[in-house]
This record gives sequence, C-alpha cells and structure tokens, in this order.
Amino acid sequence: MTTTSMTALARHAMAAALLVSASYAGAQTVAITGGRVFPVSGPVIENGTVIIRDGKIVAVGAGLAVPDGARTINATGKWVTPGLINSSSQLGLSEIGSVPSTGDASATGQDQVAAAFTVWEGLNPQSVLFAPARDEGITTVVVVPRGGLIWGQAAVITLVDGSLTDMVTRAPVAMVAQVGNPGQGGSGSRGEQLLRLRELFTDVRFFRDNRRAFDRAETRGLAASRKDLEALIPVIEG
Repeated sequence: MTTTSMTALARHAMAAALLVSASYAGAQTVAITGGRVFPVSGPVIENGTVIIRDGKIVAVGAGLAVPDGARTINATGKWVTPGLINSSSQLGLSEIGSVPSTGDASATGQDQVAAAFTVWEGLNPQSVLFAPARDEGITTVVVVPRGGLIWGQAAVITLVDGSLTDMVTRAPVAMVAQVGNPGQGGSGSRGEQLLRLRELFTDVRFFRDNRRAFDRAETRGLAASRKDLEALIPVIEG
C-alpha cells in the first residue's frame, strides 16, 4: 500500500467519528460506540464509547451504557479522537483566493491599524470549505484577520451546521498583529514596526486617560482612530 493511500485511510478513519461533534452539536445526546478511542490523556480505549450531550463530551470509556433516546453512531473499525483545532485560519472568510470578492479577512484600517475590525462578522456560515475541514478532523478554528500592522480581532468558531451565532463560541479571543516580514503589506521594516507599536500603545494610554479632552478636540493628534484606540485598551490593560 502506498504512503498516500495509507494516509488517506487513516484520515478517514479518524474523521468519521470526529464529525459527530461538529454536525450533531445541537440539543441532543449522541453515543459513539465500538471505536478505538484516543482520549486527551490516558491510554487508548478499545471498543470504547463516547457520550456527547448538548454538544459536549460527558463520558468516555469502555462498557458505558448508551442513554435512552440517544442517537447511536457505530464507529467499529474506526478511530475516535478529540477534534483537532486550527489555531490560525481564514476558513470561512475566503472562498477562492484568486477572487477578491469572496474574501472578508482583511480591513483597510487607518495607517496599517485595524484594531476595531471584528473579523467574524464577515464569516460565511455556508462556506463550502467547512465540510472538507471536518473531513480532516478539524472541529474548532481560530479565525484571524490579516493585513497591515494591527490586523484586528480574532474569534473561536466550531464547525457546526448552523447560523453564525451557532458557530461563534468566543469573540473576541485575541487581538492580532504582525511584526516581521519587512516591507510586506506596506508595514515597513521590523524596527519601524516596533517604533509604530510603541507610539500606538503610548497613544492608547493617553486616550484612555484623556478621553473627554480627546472628544472635545483639546488633545494632540493620536496614532489611530477613536474606534481603534478603544479596541486596544484591553490590550494595554492585559
């Protein structure tokens, strides 16, 4: 058997049961039975059972009783693993890379700063790319913006079949920035980027402490828009 075919078999064996947590995460009970279960910690469980209730794993083990009324998934001959997490992706934000009209991952911002940009609001819950990701065993994704120096705010989504509200589990989860790759996206050299960040954070502190004066136009000009300055206050406060 070739390496490619072995990889494909392993991938599908793992993915078969992983899909349950993404596709049946509604208000119901699901029992995955008969599979080779790989828990987060501890030894592999042969002929194991995983109980999922209302989208959350509530029991894992061998010989567990299937709750009355549960939807049963026969995983005999398959691997059952925790869902994989993609910690940095534009999944659901861009359908076709060569077609700009299908992309919602970046914001213009002001002078390379788009801190107020909430990228998940442009997420396409009907993206055709979610099903292939689930086939690979991915059930959770951190969707991140891109572009400039301060890219914007990221969110955690689960690859359930449903609305945007169903998918987004935590937002915002992080403020995303890029320091490096000199010259890319017009953000300048590394030294210039660091200088810009220091100036920006100084101005965020000034804005936080002098907001009324800023609103009355009684302060000097600051390094970002009001919305971006407000969005960065939690960053400087930790």
